[in-house]
Amino acid sequence: MSIGVLNRDGIVTIIGFIIGLTGILITVIIIILGQIFLEETLSWLFFSH
Repeated sequence: MSIGVLNRDGIVTIIGFIIGLTGILITVIIIILGQIFLEETLSWLFFSH
């Protein structure tokens, strides 16, 4: 029984770790895309005027 519980905890830990990494990766991508979008918008506004 203890082996099954350990395996289940290990799987939950791995799933939690993957979800955490995915969340960090998505956040970084959103920040990078946001900065690029902001720079493009600002440069477009300045060049159009």
